[in-house]
Amino acid sequence: MKYIIYSILFLTLINCNTKTKQAVDKVITNDKIIIKGNVKNVTKNKLYLVGNNFSQFIDIEKDGSFVDTLTTSSGYFYVRDLKNYIELYLSQGNSLELFYDADNFEKSIRFKGKESVINEYLQKKSELKNTITGGEAQFSLLNEIDYKKKNLILKKRSLDLVTSYDGLPESFIIKEKKNITYQYYLRFFKYIYLHAYYIKDRNFKPSETFYNELEEVDITNEQDFLELSSYNKLIRDYYNRLIHNCSTSKEVSQLYNGINSNIIQKEILNMTIQFMDREDYAIDTLYSGLRSLNLDRQTLADLEKKYRSIKKLDVGTPSPSFKYYNIDGSNTTLEDLRGNYVLIDVWATWCGPCKIEVPHLERLEKKYHNQQIKFVSISVDKKKHFERWKKYVHKKKLKGIQLFADESFDSDFIKYFQVTSLPSFILLDPEGNIVLSKAPYPSTPEMEKLLDDLLSKKK
Repeated sequence: MKYIIYSILFLTLINCNTKTKQAVDKVITNDKIIIKGNVKNVTKNKLYLVGNNFSQFIDIEKDGSFVDTLTTSSGYFYVRDLKNYIELYLSQGNSLELFYDADNFEKSIRFKGKESVINEYLQKKSELKNTITGGEAQFSLLNEIDYKKKNLILKKRSLDLVTSYDGLPESFIIKEKKNITYQYYLRFFKYIYLHAYYIKDRNFKPSETFYNELEEVDITNEQDFLELSSYNKLIRDYYNRLIHNCSTSKEVSQLYNGINSNIIQKEILNMTIQFMDREDYAIDTLYSGLRSLNLDRQTLADLEKKYRSIKKLDVGTPSPSFKYYNIDGSNTTLEDLRGNYVLIDVWATWCGPCKIEVPHLERLEKKYHNQQIKFVSISVDKKKHFERWKKYVHKKKLKGIQLFADESFDSDFIKYFQVTSLPSFILLDPEGNIVLSKAPYPSTPEMEKLLDDLLSKKK
């Protein structure tokens, strides 16, 4: 599974009904959670709440107030706006009030409610993390040895904090000690993709000994898998790494049959099927291995459907066409580009990694100018941001053929190629057939070598 910073949210979003404060207060029961409060200077009129197998948008009124009733289990959550995020603990039958100013987040945040002490502690833990690590970028840029040392310090200091913090219930302390330990292990996986991101090397791989500490992890704890999002994510990342290391279908089947928990096995199977991708897996090997398992009817149907959707992107199969608005005011179709290789960059104006690739893309365009290749950039910005896209393209003087997809990520061409992260690159041949549905990034040596080989054959 890819670890991409700017990914499409594939969690199922549960739309909530806006209620008045009085109406919500009256309906709270032992199986419900109420979250309410007031926030200032948020960019959008929604907060996004994410928990273990749970996600929900919360509407913010014009005066900054919000209130919603959640139907979910007690546990850890993250609430996000476009500027900030914070870890929360919410429990069934209780209400938590949250207040902050997005422009002065850490100094303004406060809580009210039965679990206010717990959430004040979590905020202190977040501040401790920032103090020790210096922030995500600084922490992730460390070499392996220094990262592991600082990660261990963070774990020990966090355990000291939860043990010494006044007013925390003993039941929470027990759970939080587990959470801290799981977050410690989880940061080993985070380092791999964050370090690669910040050093701008997608091919980065850690040393063989980097994962040694993970041998200590109990990978069969069903209760923690269901209750703690940190453990759930840890186990998913753990098995995802092992899946990638499988070189035969027999190894795939042995791996899944070796998962002793039915609950965990089912979730890992669902995860693999949902995110199996030609870029990340040996698809035929993975499919054969999963197909040999004793799958229930629905899981088998999901596997077959996903496999077929991937196989239609095989090398040499015809690409669907498109007809998109061109920055020059015309409409451009794929047929207009026939007779040339076509390198398509799927991007958006809000995507940071997309912008990092632009200079490399322009370098390639300059190198292969007047050769049998066209460089096409397709924006998946929303329709309401059409003018922003036009202004950005003109201001930055972006090269190549600049197009605007008609329905953002829901555009037929974009959906056909199963674009779930940005930027995404697609390479087609002069007849409009697929060369690569997941082409290398322009910043990688692989892309330049690929184009050199293809274009030299045409001379």
